[in-house]
Amino acid sequence: MDKKIELGFLVTALLSAFLIIGCAGNKPEEAKNDAAPKNDAINKDDAAPKDDPASKDGAMAKDTAESSSTGELLAAMNWTLVSVRDGQNEASQTLSSGISTDRYKLSFIEQNVQLLGGCNNASSNFTIDAESDDNISFGIWRSTKRAGEPALMEADSELQNLLSGVTQCQLKDRKLRLIGGGKTLLFFGTATDEVRFGGKGKRRFINIRNSDSGLVWRVAEYNESWIQINKDAPWIADDFPGIRNFTPELNRQYTVRINEFQDERGEPVWVKDMVTMQGLYEDN
Repeated sequence: MDKKIELGFLVTALLSAFLIIGCAGNKPEEAKNDAAPKNDAINKDDAAPKDDPASKDGAMAKDTAESSSTGELLAAMNWTLVSVRDGQNEASQTLSSGISTDRYKLSFIEQNVQLLGGCNNASSNFTIDAESDDNISFGIWRSTKRAGEPALMEADSELQNLLSGVTQCQLKDRKLRLIGGGKTLLFFGTATDEVRFGGKGKRRFINIRNSDSGLVWRVAEYNESWIQINKDAPWIADDFPGIRNFTPELNRQYTVRINEFQDERGEPVWVKDMVTMQGLYEDN
């Protein structure tokens, strides 16, 4: 079997687990009471996104899906924070500082987890109990040190403290509940790019200049010391495939780190990883 097809089969089967099993294998009678609260933002539409592989064939490879671990299921999704519930109170879609919950996302990679979307990005490690998949804990959170809006910095700290108190997870369909310290954090998952495109992307760096004369671009190449070695390479004025989640502003220049995937037709798809350089640019 072709490796790419085989990998696509595996990751689709992995995502199928969200439609077949819950975290720690919830019993059928428990599942009846596990519906999202009425004030949850995702309660109205729990369907998988239309462009998500899991929505195409949710029954594929049931045996593989049932054997998937909680860690694998967590890593298959990017998790957006929907709400925070304090005890039996109504779930809130804002943190104490007034910042909206949905700007924050969790990304699980092997034994590490990243918290993105705030003033600062943060990371930690996590541990799932070997004897009970519904027991989870996070280590010490480490974050970047940028200064920013006080309310946003307060929200960063609040969320890290909430996550530090988590002791239990509940995973069902696209909903992840992290529970601890009397609080419940509800997240909604969307497929990672690796799952969406059926494999790991190829990392590239793209130089971009956008001016009144139009957009030009080229692939940047670096040596082992991360010094660009093709600064004299010609600029390309057409055939720019575009970069998902990135829109260049006029009279700006950038270096964008991207992951290159292939769509179903074999065409390249560029997805922004991060902007490594940006600055002003004007035609001479």
